[in-house]
Amino acid sequence: MAAEQWVTGIQHIGISTSDIEKTVRFYEKLGFSTEHTNVVPSNEARVAFLRMGNLVVETYAEGGNGLDGAINHFALDCTDIESAYTC
Repeated sequence: MAAEQWVTGIQHIGISTSDIEKTVRFYEKLGFSTEHTNVVPSNEARVAFLRMGNLVVETYAEGGNGLDGAINHFALDCTDIESAYTC
């Protein structure tokens, strides 16, 4: 069985930044809205999820690959993560 039977689309794209406030302002000027912000307790990383239509960008100020704007990861929407993982 292939994971594609449980995957319904892209959930978000993760992009690192060294200046989260500047990055959030940039995306908001493009028309994105800030959906959620958070601070990760383990490393104090600041995170913001920004949405435009069905596109979600997760930007974070810690734990990236050191290259501002580089796509670090993408996440998929999935109806059954446990089954998809076993494929």
